[in-house]
Amino acid sequence: MVLEDMVMEDVWNPIIIDQRYCPYHSCEHKNVSGVRLQDIRFENIKSASFAPARS
Repeated sequence: MVLEDMVMEDVWNPIIIDQRYCPYHSCEHKNVSGVRLQDIRFENIKSASFAPARS
């Protein structure tokens, strides 16, 4: 998968990869990682963020 040519302006969290995503806040997080991610490339991504960078 390639995510490319994106421009994000005035956003708080431009790109978040949350492996424990739970939309209803009722999930039990027993595993460290709930989603397997592989072969993902980010190309030509531009962003202006309100929040400081996170690692």
